[in-house]
Amino acid sequence: MDRMFSSCRSLTSLDLSNFNTENVTSMVYMFDSCINLTSLNLSNFNTTNVKDMYRMFRYCRSLTSLNLSSFNTSNITSMSMMFYGCSSLTSLNLSNFNTENVVSMDEMFYGCSSLTSLNLSNFNTENVESMYRMFSGCSNLSSLDLSSFNTSNVNDMGFMFLDCTRLTSLNLYNFDMGSLTNDHYYYDPYDRYDPWGYHSGKNLMCFNLASESGACTITCPTTVQTELQIGTGLVNSRITWYTH
Repeated sequence: MDRMFSSCRSLTSLDLSNFNTENVTSMVYMFDSCINLTSLNLSNFNTTNVKDMYRMFRYCRSLTSLNLSSFNTSNITSMSMMFYGCSSLTSLNLSNFNTENVVSMDEMFYGCSSLTSLNLSNFNTENVESMYRMFSGCSNLSSLDLSSFNTSNVNDMGFMFLDCTRLTSLNLYNFDMGSLTNDHYYYDPYDRYDPWGYHSGKNLMCFNLASESGACTITCPTTVQTELQIGTGLVNSRITWYTH
């Protein structure tokens, strides 16, 4: 079902409650860029055999809600950009998601700027290798508890919380940054010689964090605090640390 409804820009509602999807293995780009879709019924989707949901709802920017309670995600390996640009989603219940086989979550919630809360306590991230820009642009999230996340295999967390400007609480209690390898280009206003140059991206998780809320509490291991404090984008004057 790859790209099945991709770029159906005039579509406003879609009822797929009678679809038989039990043999489907890929839903890549399935609803990508359905920019005017306001109603989507997936209540009977059987996703047991689906392995890839890459960009499945990318740029469904008019959806305010999405019921995925029927989804079985036990075989999914990629959730990259799954909800990218879903800027009108105000809530998202993923409590039934099984993510034990997911390898990539990069940009999964990028630009979900209307989300005020997100419960990912059930997420199993032990096999995830990339969380690049996972929550970037979630500018209305006030708190995020990722204390259950296992990040021992993650090699890229670049800009993970970029522009989470209203975040006041961030729990990274069990974070492990020991496997991070990837660097990124980014703007460093303090580098007068090469501000757009190549800088270490290992510690750029919190670039521009809490710039609107004015203060944020971060709970994390001491080793993680050390990495984050190196990043020039993290203004330490507005951060309160709880370390262990």
